[in-house]
Amino acid sequence: MAMTWIPALLIFVVGALFGAFVARLGNKNVKQQKELKKDWW
Repeated sequence: MAMTWIPALLIFVVGALFGAFVARLGNKNVKQQKELKKDWW
């Protein structure tokens, strides 16, 4: 029974790291889009 939560914990940790990585990339993209909009206007 103790072995069942270990894979779940690993999936949770990997998912959290992946989510943080994607969020960081998303923030960079948003900043770039804002700068592009300034250039357009």
